[in-house]
Amino acid sequence: MTKQNRAYKAIINHREYQIVGPGSVDFLDRVTAQVSQQLKEIKQHDQLLSSEDAAILLAFNLTAKQVAHEELKQKRRKK
Repeated sequence: MTKQNRAYKAIINHREYQIVGPGSVDFLDRVTAQVSQQLKEIKQHDQLLSSEDAAILLAFNLTAKQVAHEELKQKRRKK
């Protein structure tokens, strides 16, 4: 992954987003595909869920994984 920022057009949930940040096009394509897939899975569980609520649940799920990962790293450092 490069450290140089780039502009990237992501299509997520049928909407276009202009994203600026580091990463190769391949990396950003994979991230976009994963976000799209996870939103689709969330909405399959509750088809009445708004796109905004689905996005918040996705953000919560990803943040929970990140916090758990950080806690695991801290426990390993203490050993």
